[in-house]
Amino acid sequence: MDKSVVGYTLYSVVWQKRGLPHAHILVWLVDKIRPDEIDSIISTEIPDETVDPKLHTVVTKHMIHGPCGDLNCNSPCIVDGKCSKPYPKDLIAETITGNDGYLLYRRRSVANNGRSVVVKIRRQNVDVYNRWIVAYPPILSKAFETHINVEYCNSMGRYVSSNEAICRIFSFAIHKKYPTVVHLAVHLENGQRAYFNEWNAADRAARPPSTTLTSFITVCQTDDFSRTLLYADMPRYYVWNASSKSFHRRRQGTPIERHPNIYECYLRLLLVYVRGPTSFEQLRTSDSNWDDTLKDSVISSSPHQIHVLHRVHRQTLNPTLQRTAEMNNETLIMIENMCLLMAKKVLSCLGMTVNNRHVHDALNHEWQREQHYDTEALAETVRTNVPQ
Repeated sequence: MDKSVVGYTLYSVVWQKRGLPHAHILVWLVDKIRPDEIDSIISTEIPDETVDPKLHTVVTKHMIHGPCGDLNCNSPCIVDGKCSKPYPKDLIAETITGNDGYLLYRRRSVANNGRSVVVKIRRQNVDVYNRWIVAYPPILSKAFETHINVEYCNSMGRYVSSNEAICRIFSFAIHKKYPTVVHLAVHLENGQRAYFNEWNAADRAARPPSTTLTSFITVCQTDDFSRTLLYADMPRYYVWNASSKSFHRRRQGTPIERHPNIYECYLRLLLVYVRGPTSFEQLRTSDSNWDDTLKDSVISSSPHQIHVLHRVHRQTLNPTLQRTAEMNNETLIMIENMCLLMAKKVLSCLGMTVNNRHVHDALNHEWQREQHYDTEALAETVRTNVPQ
């Protein structure tokens, strides 16, 4: 992308009901488009087939709306008997600005050097004029040979009435939020969102920005009272300073009781039950009660999972179910088996911790998986679907 032409871009990819992706893109140009340049950048006319046959083919194939209305009452754009877009557009000799501030692009009639094309609707030939052409960029249309709709946005401002102007000039309060809501960040260690560019990327990586979670852990390292609190209770006794990105003891005001989205993942569960963690490591290795684990399992796990948990508990001679090297290795083997199934790669190829088993064991597992196929069913599928 030429930075001397395009200043900034913003896009979002969405999918239609049929599963086809398309993007909505907003582009800020370095230099504004002059009025005499619009017709050369954005067009709503059928191009001359003798001058540019490729563009003529792209436009007549991808940039014709409908036709709808009386020509096709069953078109998807018809709402209450009218086109929701709305088409057909009025024919005008020159590009002008409409009453709503949007441009009305040049759509010349056949009598005024405009063109028409014949398309087939319901097995009938229909003459289509410039009234049915969707605005398109000729250069991009030729480059990508697909549907590309483009519109010129002159400004993103809004009308400010005299009443609103007076309120803003005299600094009257026009927004209020009660009670105060504090958003508590939840992320893994060094997993907070960071904004950077090519000049400060190294500095941001070395010194990640502080968040409410990292500040909570920092405060717990020096403040005895904070070590008695849960993460969700911090806003009750401390105030988050957005400028310094740190917590300070609250002196006035009453916040909400707790953040409503604190229970969304496992880390949030740890933050609910672990008081005053001084590091992410302590948060992950906090002591947990075996009975509480069983109670949670009864609620959220299947009978088979509870049976496996009890069997591991008995066979490992590990009453408190502390994590051992053998358990870690078996877990890594199970993860690698899934990676072999989904990506046909071992953990070392994926940049993950390598388990302790021989290479031929992994190959044997893959060979056993290959042997699990129902060869008779596959042979029947081939005989049914593959022509002889």
